[in-house]
Formats: sequence, C-alpha cells, structure tokens
Amino acid sequence: MRFKRRLTISKGFLDMTPLIDVVLLLLIFFMLSSSFVFNPGVKVDLPEYTSSESLDKSDLVVTITREGLYLYNDNSILLRELENKFRQAASENPNARLIIKSANEVPHGIVVKVMVMAKEAGIKNQAFATRPKED
Repeated sequence: MRFKRRLTISKGFLDMTPLIDVVLLLLIFFMLSSSFVFNPGVKVDLPEYTSSESLDKSDLVVTITREGLYLYNDNSILLRELENKFRQAASENPNARLIIKSANEVPHGIVVKVMVMAKEAGIKNQAFATRPKED
C-alpha cells in the first residue's frame, strides 16, 4: 500500500520578530546576571609588589591620598575620628584586619601614625595594599 504525500513547500517570508525578541531577552538576561568589577573611591598610586592575598569583605580599608585625605571604607574621615572607628571595629570583630592603601608620595610618618592608632585600638592584623608588579 502506497501512501500519498501531502507535503507542499510554500513560499513566503520569514518573520524575524520572534527571533529579535529572543535575542534581546537573552542580551538583557546576560547583562543583568553578569557582575561588574567596580572599585569606588579615590585613585591612589599604590606601590608595586607581588602578593597572593586578596581583599575580604570584612576587611577594614583606610586610604591615604597624597593630598592628605583619609578614607575609611571609601568614606571621607578626619584623622582624629579614625581611632574611634578602629575601636568600634575591634569590639565588633576581634580578628578584624586593617588594609592600608597609601599613595607612594605619602610620608612614612603618617602611615605609621595610622598603624599605631589601629594597634592601640585593638586591631592586630594589618596589611598594606599594593598593585601587581608589571613585567
């Protein structure tokens, strides 16, 4: 028994609207689901050094610019207010780590003053932020 084929090829135009809708939805999905690395704050010329440690979200960050501006976790602060912030952070987390980001041009004495303030407040873990060494 032989069956009759009823397949016919119809000629017409291809509707691109559904394809464009799917592509735009995929584009929006990938844009919203991707994460962007954004480093807010003031640009500081850090010294070069090869280091394997990375910044943790619980770390305290003090930035010292060459203009003499102090930033505590990206918020501008006066030097005399830093010790209170250090005491508060040490009481909340005894294992808190302080990361000091200072520009190359900042005098050594200012960096040491911040380190001593942190140590007196109870923050024993301290580190310096550096940028990767360029080969």
